[in-house]
Amino acid sequence: DSPFGRVLQGIRENELRARCLGINVERFKLLAFVLSGTFAGLAGALHAMLVKFMHPDFVKWTTSGDVVVITVIGGARSIFGPLFGSTVFVTLSDYIPKVCRAYSGSQLCDRWWLLLGAIFVLFMLFLRDGVWGRIEMALEARATRALTRAGAVAAETARMAPLADRAVEGESPSRRS
Repeated sequence: DSPFGRVLQGIRENELRARCLGINVERFKLLAFVLSGTFAGLAGALHAMLVKFMHPDFVKWTTSGDVVVITVIGGARSIFGPLFGSTVFVTLSDYIPKVCRAYSGSQLCDRWWLLLGAIFVLFMLFLRDGVWGRIEMALEARATRALTRAGAVAAETARMAPLADRAVEGESPSRRS
């Protein structure tokens, strides 16, 4: 919830409104791009130092596609969405070919990416905010229902309080003055 983050959220939600508020949208987009590139480069450098070898598979064009799939599956509006998406993606990419080979043994198992593509399309059509975004929406709705229920109970308690006071004083609740 930093000011920089708020500005980026404002640009994401309504770029025209951000411009009308006097925000230099191009400057903030460029700064976000530079920061993301800096962190991506730092992550790559740290990874190279860790493994002491960089295989060409690490820089294939499909790697960026993997990141997009991970983000779409998990959701992009929180840090937990891509973490959840990466867990699902890595699990699927490891186990789908193994399970397919164990049960069918066909060469279709090498084309499991087609199944992942179908899953990607379904997520784009039906879960635009990803799984984590849907979980957050369900939790918010549950909290709203609980607050509404608690408010209704409090209102009913407040309405019944005078009757309870009369009953404590010995007066019948059915008699009203």
